[in-house]
Amino acid sequence: MRNEWDDKSDEPGPGLTASWAAVLRDVRSLAVDLTTAGTEMARQVPVPPLEQLVSGWGRVEDAMLRELKARLDHLDDPAYRPEPTPGAHPSTPARLLDNLLTASIDADSAQSREALYTSLLLRMVPDEARILAALADGTRYPLVHIKTRGNGGRTVLANASTVGRAAGVQVPEVVPTYVGHLRALGLADEGPADESLSVQYDILLGEPAVRHADEQAHDVGRLGTRVVRRTLRISPLGRALWRACRPDDETEAGLHPSDSDLLDGVTPLPHHTPDTIYRPENGSHPAGPTGGPP
Repeated sequence: MRNEWDDKSDEPGPGLTASWAAVLRDVRSLAVDLTTAGTEMARQVPVPPLEQLVSGWGRVEDAMLRELKARLDHLDDPAYRPEPTPGAHPSTPARLLDNLLTASIDADSAQSREALYTSLLLRMVPDEARILAALADGTRYPLVHIKTRGNGGRTVLANASTVGRAAGVQVPEVVPTYVGHLRALGLADEGPADESLSVQYDILLGEPAVRHADEQAHDVGRLGTRVVRRTLRISPLGRALWRACRPDDETEAGLHPSDSDLLDGVTPLPHHTPDTIYRPENGSHPAGPTGGPP
C-alpha cells in the first residue's frame, strides 16, 4: 500500500509558495520518523498473556466490589462515619451537627451507648487502657496533688498516683497526664483520702516526680508545700464501659496491689499527715538516703 506520506514531490501545490512547500516536507519527514520509532518501541515491549490480563482485571474488580459492599453494609450503622476523601473539603460544623442529629433519629439506646463507648475508646492511648483495667476491679489507688500554700496556691503537680506502676504502663513519667485524661473523659473519679493506704501514700511521695514537684513548690511558695491526699477509682461510666467490653470478666473488688510490688525502685519517705507542710520542723528539706533532697 502506498503511504500518503511518501509523496516527495518538491513542487508546491496550487496557491502555495516555495517556503510553504518546504514546511510541508519537514512535517512529513517528522511524521515518518515518529511512526517508525513508535513501531520499533511497540515491538520491544512484551505483552503479557491474555490469561494474566484477565486474572489481573478480575482481582481489581473483586477488590472494588468488596469495598463497595463494606460501605453499603455500614450505611445502616448510626455510629459509622465514612473516611473523608483525600483533598476534599472537611464538613462544616453545621453539617457535622446535622449528621449527628440525623443519626440520632433512628438510633436506639443500645446503638447510642455503643457509639459513646467507641468514641471514648478511640480517644484513649494503650497505657490509659491499662490503667482502666487496673481500676476495673474496684481497687482504689492513692492520688496526690502537690500545691503551694497560701491564698491562691498554685498546683505544681496534679494526679500523681501509684496506679501506673500497678498497671505496668510503658511511659510511667506521664501517669499524671494519663490519670487527668481518664478523669476528663469521665472514666475515673477522685475520692476522699483513705488512711488504710498510708504506706502507699508514702511510697508515692517518694517517687522522683513527686519529690521534684515538692522542690519546685518550695521554690515558688514562701509558705511551704501542701500535699493533698486523695484516692483514684473507676467511675460509673468507666465501669459500664468495661462491663460492655469485658462481660465475662469476674474480678473481686477491693483488692489492693502488694506494697512490695510498688516499692520496686522507690525510696519511701517518712509518714506525713494529709494537707500539711511537707518539710521537717526546722524548715529545711529532709535528707534522703544519701543526704540529697527528698
